[in-house]
Amino acid sequence: MNKMEIKTVYMNTEDYIKQYRDIPKFLEFCKACPRYEKCWACPEHGFDVENFLAPYPHVYLIGAKIIIDDEQRNSVKGKDALGAMAEEITKDARAKLDPIVLSLEKTMGENEALCCYGGTCYLCLTCAKIMGQPCVHPGERRASLESLGFDVAGTTLDLLGYELLWSEDSLPEYLTVVSALFSKKLLPKRG
Repeated sequence: MNKMEIKTVYMNTEDYIKQYRDIPKFLEFCKACPRYEKCWACPEHGFDVENFLAPYPHVYLIGAKIIIDDEQRNSVKGKDALGAMAEEITKDARAKLDPIVLSLEKTMGENEALCCYGGTCYLCLTCAKIMGQPCVHPGERRASLESLGFDVAGTTLDLLGYELLWSEDSLPEYLTVVSALFSKKLLPKRG
């Protein structure tokens, strides 16, 4: 099992949007992804992305740095195998993180907060969108920061203090998942 380091950073949503969102730029990256228009959590969303977060003046960015041990890093070779292993590690981390972030959203009260998961949707093996059907899990599905036009690489480097790592010949030292909780009010401070 991989070790996870979690870091949370608060920011005013308006400032986060000004500094880290470029919808046209990141939509182009989404268009290059094989999931584009084949997943309900990915663009095109069918809602006004520009104003989607307007009701939420606060954002808590939740970064998970998933440390990959040397044995696992060196056990996988080949681009396809590396991609599959990185996705499996990410899925495992998201299986732990997503319910926590969704729980925070629900704790804030109905329509008081909105969470974003770190990356694509993993709720179904095959998304119903491919078959022209509505989402099977609309109450649990959430968009990612990337799909809303946010620069996750800039977010991790500037706000969370580490960079996204990429590697073509082995798994990187760590993988990163960035989730967020947008809210209408501040979370209570812990004592």
